[in-house]
Amino acid sequence: SSPDQFLTAIGSRTVSTWDLTQGNRVFHEVQDGEPRGILISRDERLLLGFKLGDVKTFLLQSGHPLAAERRRKYAVRSFVHTGNHQEYVGVGDNGYWMLYDLNATPMEQEAVRLRGVKDHQFSVLSLGLDQVLIGYQSGIIRLWNIRSKTVLLAFHGHTSNILSLALSPDGKHFASGDDHGNLFVWKIPPEVI
Repeated sequence: SSPDQFLTAIGSRTVSTWDLTQGNRVFHEVQDGEPRGILISRDERLLLGFKLGDVKTFLLQSGHPLAAERRRKYAVRSFVHTGNHQEYVGVGDNGYWMLYDLNATPMEQEAVRLRGVKDHQFSVLSLGLDQVLIGYQSGIIRLWNIRSKTVLLAFHGHTSNILSLALSPDGKHFASGDDHGNLFVWKIPPEVI
């Protein structure tokens, strides 16, 4: 199966996932906390980020819990796989992001954030093995190298929360949407691809 065959919805204290090829709900769990971010991995794991910073991993088909990691610094609002699909980046409140393995185990001791930046992050998009775009509440989109933990570029234009990011099929452009209804299309400089 593929992550594309599933549709997932997050409620205030529930998570429901439907298998679009079968037409049935394959997972429904009332959580101890408030889920904020979600990702379905290629090996059919459901990764959930919570308001209080917990990250939990479940088997998608059965809902059986696999792992939980407690992080109290920030809510985890969005996830993305890195290019190798063996790790993922979770982003959240106060400018923090962290690299995790598929068992919800942090790959670093501390979460990362740009000095002086404390605005929330609502969206993240992978550009390959080492690069992610992160959309911030302030409207700025930053291209990070997740290995060196440095910002490579910043994209300015939005004036409100970046709620979504999407990559073009050719990988040379990305689109961003904010909570005021604005949609921008950006060219990714060839030297960073």
